[in-house]
Formats: sequence, C-alpha cells, structure tokens
Amino acid sequence: MNNAVPPNPYSPYATADPDTRHLFPIPPELGPPTPGTLLFAGCHGLAVVPDDPIEIDPATEQLPHGLCMPCVDSLRGLAHTDTRPLTDCRVCCHITRNNSLCATCRATAHHLWQDTRVTAVPPPAPQTDPSQKERS
Repeated sequence: MNNAVPPNPYSPYATADPDTRHLFPIPPELGPPTPGTLLFAGCHGLAVVPDDPIEIDPATEQLPHGLCMPCVDSLRGLAHTDTRPLTDCRVCCHITRNNSLCATCRATAHHLWQDTRVTAVPPPAPQTDPSQKERS
C-alpha cells in the first residue's frame, strides 16, 4: 500500500479539512458513493468524493499518511463528537453546523458550481506560432 494518499478534491462548499483524505462511512449495501458529490465524511465535515476511492482496513495499524484520523476513528466505530456551533442556514433556515449554510444547500451549490465549472468555460484554443504557418 502506498504510504501517502492525496486529499479529497476541492470544493468551495466543503467543510472538511482540505489537506487530508476523508472517508465516507456508507453501509456496503448502499453501494459506493458517487465521485464528485459532496457528502458527509466520517469526521462530520462535508468532503468531495474522489474519483479514485481507496480501501483501507480500519483495524490495521499501518494506515497511509494523509488520512483524516477522525474519519478512520468513525470507521473503527469510535465516537467523534461534533463540537461546531449550531447556526441557521442563511438559505433555507434549517439548523446546521456547517457555517451558516446547511449540508443540503451546500450540496446543491456544489453541484451547480461543478456544472458551471465544466460547461461555462471552454477549453483554450491551441496556440500556434504565426511564423510556422504554411505559405501558399
């Protein structure tokens, strides 16, 4: 097993630590999470599901560097208390611990942000050197 894992993909709507790899404690019968979605991780933060899932045995002592330890603890069945303050969501007014924007509103905003990022900015045209043009 590689001794380091990259962090989860970036989203301006994620609330989990951006410098660590987060794990998603989803029961196997529900299937794997969809890459690119914003979901609750084991640490109670919201993180983007990466394209390249990793499988770890939480019982092992040799874990890859870069994992979120509260996420690992969650997979090990250890309780992790969420101590973030409660606030009202500024969009839907539900109570949240996600900095005044609830998980549902963050997930919706993340989805819109991803769609805009993918569809609104066309790729740059290939650069050609004018001196290399063919002469007719």
